[in-house]
Amino acid sequence: LPGQFKYQCDLEESFLCGWQNVAPDFNWIWVAGNEGEIGVDHSYDTGKGHYLQISSNQPNSLPNNQGIMRIPTYRNLNEAAYCFQLYYVRWGGTAIKIQAVIKGEVEDLTELHGADVTEWQLLQQTYNNFVQGQNVTFRIVGIMGNTDGVDGSSVATIDDFSLATGSCPEAGSCSFENSHWCTWHSDPSDPLQWHISDGRETHVHGPDHDHTRNDSSGGYLVLEDYNVHTGEVAALISELIDYGVEGFCFQFWFSVHGDPQAKLKVSTQDSSKKSVLWKLTGDNDPEWTFGQVPMSLSDEGQFEIVIEAIPGDNENGWIAIDDLYLSEAWGGCSIDPPGATPSPLATTTA
Repeated sequence: LPGQFKYQCDLEESFLCGWQNVAPDFNWIWVAGNEGEIGVDHSYDTGKGHYLQISSNQPNSLPNNQGIMRIPTYRNLNEAAYCFQLYYVRWGGTAIKIQAVIKGEVEDLTELHGADVTEWQLLQQTYNNFVQGQNVTFRIVGIMGNTDGVDGSSVATIDDFSLATGSCPEAGSCSFENSHWCTWHSDPSDPLQWHISDGRETHVHGPDHDHTRNDSSGGYLVLEDYNVHTGEVAALISELIDYGVEGFCFQFWFSVHGDPQAKLKVSTQDSSKKSVLWKLTGDNDPEWTFGQVPMSLSDEGQFEIVIEAIPGDNENGWIAIDDLYLSEAWGGCSIDPPGATPSPLATTTA
């Protein structure tokens, strides 16, 4: 999982962290959420936050025109892996490329194109620097589309860039360090929401240390309710994951304490069904407890992992999770703790 974040930019200041447009006649434009095409930024999810966009509604927005944003050169990078991350939206045939420039040579790291993405989505790409002391310049290239998307427009937007040491997390995995959700997200329509925390500094109840670092500065997700949303669900949802014929083992650490009626569930869902695979109810140890569940999957297509927390009526309780890890495992793995086996396994159709 990624380590310390070496470089970050939320694009909230007009200085843009020193980023520069370098295309001759077509530029990324800095906008507030309510001035842009998507309406809200990613950092604050409001119309007042800022991000960058290219749009068919701006001058010189011909199909295949490119806006190129250059990030200031990172000098003397160690020989190591780095995780390049940013959030994006794109529709109407637009594409986004991430490039690395080393000694004048341009290397394409990844390209996003195809189906429209109309809500903020995480892009992450591992960059392996093989030369100690290398100078590397990253570029974000937005390519205008030639088809009409939402409202007859073609749009690409970017926000919340970071470059962290270490490889990017695998699908379904996250340690929640550095206030980062990795590729997981909550359902914004839920009245009850998970919150990311660094120890006890940003909330009242919950473990006094995370599991990853075992200290108060580490990050984890916690649900506190104060007896306001008893019985309601807070869902945490993974990115789409490709089905695998070998199956998977999903491992995590959890703390459910102070609320005898609290529930924690782990499910998989796709376009046709949702299956509850792991379920625990009641007041457990306040310390971190290991959990795992097999996901024996053989269908074609993709699925999501859903972690649901359901509080009871004790205002002093909490539900917390940390160190999620998904791995391919032939035949899956055992259910831990054994008492978390749903009886019977529950499956619903979408």
